[in-house]
Amino acid sequence: MRWMVNGVDSKSGKEVKLNFEAHDAKEAENLAAYNGVLVSAVTPMNGAKKDASANGKKDDPLTMDAPGKYHVVGTDWTTGMKTSWYIHAQSRHAAQVMAENEGIVITKLEYVLNEKSANEGP
Repeated sequence: MRWMVNGVDSKSGKEVKLNFEAHDAKEAENLAAYNGVLVSAVTPMNGAKKDASANGKKDDPLTMDAPGKYHVVGTDWTTGMKTSWYIHAQSRHAAQVMAENEGIVITKLEYVLNEKSANEGP
């Protein structure tokens, strides 16, 4: 299966999009990492969406992986203070990488299904 990998070149810092032939998303991610790419998202090239309903958790915000708004809860690595904030990302993995790049040790990462839940706070 063909996979589109979005990320950043680890040497130049420029955004890149690469295509890989791989058995699954993890293999495509590993191939990109081997080629010096910090991966933010991996999607199938055939246009098929991941079937989230296969595991019975179609709209579970703790496991949902889609472009949109994510709620990040964790601890700031440098100050040790607890933090809670929202981030827009292309995927769950991209949100995790963005939070970690800000020095956050993540304790909870969830997809925001609607704006009402985003305004309710932690």
